[in-house]
Amino acid sequence: MLTKAQNRRASIYVMVLGTAAIVSSIALASLVTLQVQSRSKDLTRDRRQAELIARGMVDQARILIESDNNWRSNRSVGVWTTLNSGNSAGQVKVTDPDGNLNDDPMDPIQILGSANTGDSSQKVTVSMYGVAEPIPAITTPIFANLSFSVYSGKRCSVTGGPIFTNGNILNVGTILGDTQSSLYFGPSPSGTRTTGVQLRSLPDASVMSYYVGLAQPVAFTGDWVGRVLTPTNNFGGATQVNGVYRIDTGGQDIQISDTRIFGTLIVQCGSSKTVRLNDRVLMQPARPDYPVLITDGNLEIDLASGSQNLSESVAAVNFNPPGSPFNSVADSDQTDVYPNEIQGLVHSRASIFLKNESRVIGSLLGEGLITVTDTPNVFYDSNLTTTPPIRYSNIKMKIQSASWSRAVD
Repeated sequence: MLTKAQNRRASIYVMVLGTAAIVSSIALASLVTLQVQSRSKDLTRDRRQAELIARGMVDQARILIESDNNWRSNRSVGVWTTLNSGNSAGQVKVTDPDGNLNDDPMDPIQILGSANTGDSSQKVTVSMYGVAEPIPAITTPIFANLSFSVYSGKRCSVTGGPIFTNGNILNVGTILGDTQSSLYFGPSPSGTRTTGVQLRSLPDASVMSYYVGLAQPVAFTGDWVGRVLTPTNNFGGATQVNGVYRIDTGGQDIQISDTRIFGTLIVQCGSSKTVRLNDRVLMQPARPDYPVLITDGNLEIDLASGSQNLSESVAAVNFNPPGSPFNSVADSDQTDVYPNEIQGLVHSRASIFLKNESRVIGSLLGEGLITVTDTPNVFYDSNLTTTPPIRYSNIKMKIQSASWSRAVD
């Protein structure tokens, strides 16, 4: 049997052991807590680092798009670029809804940036969509690449924007409207006169061949008089759903009069030959994102717009037969009248001559000279800015702001 003193010593020993155990447990718990906190900080740091890298990979894809006008043809869907740095790795992947980047410049795309840092993985995705921005050459009523001139005693009126030329303006007549040019000679226009302009680029050289590739050929049999050309009417020949037609004159001039065209006409005659729009003609594009006329020859617009309409009775032609309505109306008579004017974008790869009281509602683009020899009126159509014709625009990819999100597997 233990004495009281021995019991006291035993109790003290047990208390010391218990206290030591408690202290050890507290120390161990503190150590574990510190380790957990340190681990948590590491994970938080890695997660933030991985997210930054993932977003950076998305930005890398955007930079590649913005720096390469031909990115759709130069790249394909899939992984575009990767990153390996220390304990971090990342990549960016680009996808197109139909799997083909190069089939439509307006196709949206999705960019997926992913990254790993330590044990943390992050993915960020964003969508981009195409916006067509018109080339500067079609944002004005008249664009003359080489020079613009008005003959003595003649007058040119422009509305909705300036006459613009990369060259000089020689005015020995009257200009009603604003002008922008390299140099200006002659009486000032009625509006503002700006010189020393920054040059504007021409459309890409492939524009005409692009529309030729879409067009239905029309046999050349001489001048056109009393014709109707629409998506459903091609003088009895094969039609084209968007009203795109091509005529090759074999190096001869062609004159078009008393004719209605609802579509896009491409005339191949050669740079030394001339397409003449004479007396009474109505031209309108069937699609707002297509031009109304392209030619590789000179263009002479000689319409009596101020005094004559396009008349069915005068031409002895029904210009709105069944299947080819005008303003949603088709009939079988020859009693209707129509505006005598050209609507839409007109593009000559040579020079343009404006005669008579010709009226154009759209834009004239001449890669050579534009010369005024009478009293034409040109009104800019702002639809060319909001819906520029295909191949007359630059496609800019914009971020769909609400599409930023973290992706999960």
